Amino acid sequence: DMSVEINEAKGTTKGTRAGLMGGVADVEAGGYCIVLLSLTNEAQADRMIAELGEQGFRTAKLIRSTEDGTLYRVAVGQFLTVEEAQEAAGLLPEPYRSNHFVTRME
Repeated sequence: DMSVEINEAKGTTKGTRAGLMGGVADVEAGGYCIVLLSLTNEAQADRMIAELGEQGFRTAKLIRSTEDGTLYRVAVGQFLTVEEAQEAAGLLPEPYRSNHFVTRME
């Protein structure tokens, strides 16, 4: 079971425009995103998402239930294909460029 909570930012409009930068991902529109971190602390995940949003990244928080508890995935970007997401991941600063994974938004 994966539920999703969208990071609502002031002045953000939802849309299906894809890319690495800009606003909040419209998770319901689907596509792929780049997961940078999986955290057990939601407040820490929210802080990271806010920080990445301030840097101009399109952000999303994916909430994943596991046997060990809830994981809050900090993700950036929204892409139509895995290939586009992987290509964009190559533009990320370190340590994210070397340490991330692409997943479907759902």
